[in-house]
Amino acid sequence: MIEIENLTFGYGNEKSGFSLRGIAASIPRGSFTGVIGPNGSGKSTLLKCISGYFRPDSGSVRLEGREVSGISVRELSEKMSYVGQSFHIDYDFRVEEIVQSGRNPYIRRGKKESPQDDAAVERAMFLTGILPLRDRPVSELSGGETQMMVLARALAQNAEIMLLDEPVTGLDIRHQAKFLELVSRLSLEMNLTTICVFHDLSEAYACCDQILLLREGELLHAGPPKEVLTKDRIEEAYKVPLRVFGEEDERFFFPYIRTNPID
Repeated sequence: MIEIENLTFGYGNEKSGFSLRGIAASIPRGSFTGVIGPNGSGKSTLLKCISGYFRPDSGSVRLEGREVSGISVRELSEKMSYVGQSFHIDYDFRVEEIVQSGRNPYIRRGKKESPQDDAAVERAMFLTGILPLRDRPVSELSGGETQMMVLARALAQNAEIMLLDEPVTGLDIRHQAKFLELVSRLSLEMNLTTICVFHDLSEAYACCDQILLLREGELLHAGPPKEVLTKDRIEEAYKVPLRVFGEEDERFFFPYIRTNPID
């Protein structure tokens, strides 16, 4: 269980610099939570506060009753994994070496990987379908292969919480579907608490148990997708006329787009 209470965080000293204001939410163990909202609404900042990377200005983030800010970096690395929008590295490591780095929280200084570490890395590469790529240089991977490698690194951590920040940005629809289907399935099978920032509202509706809808640093709505992802609420948050198609099991969201020049 992750409990967020009255969370406020800002990059500046003035109130206008705050990115998050008074956020309160509960994220149950084993749930798949989506975070959505317009650009600049604080989605990535919220993820970084949950991870402990940012310390709140006020309020708290608690993991199983413990303040995240009071948990050591090593312990947090054992409890939480992270997959971002992109992956960059200056050296041309092999795929397996990157996935092995997910075991770093468990390896003491001066020690080598244990058979347990090797097994976790092997399993993570197998689950993500990149085992045949284990010896390939990272520079030779496609965008979809790179994101699967980063997911494998996260799975190798054996963390119970997985944070994903727009993980399918820049991928074509085939690789988006492949990545999100795998994450959804593994979240269920491994009972992971998954928190994912989405831009695509239809993907969020399909994947999530609950949705947090942010706007200008505040939590506008929270609840099951069918309650949060409605025409009125999305138009309220995004300030754009919307078309919504679909029924209870699936919904598709499209903005109205002008096709004629504006005089």
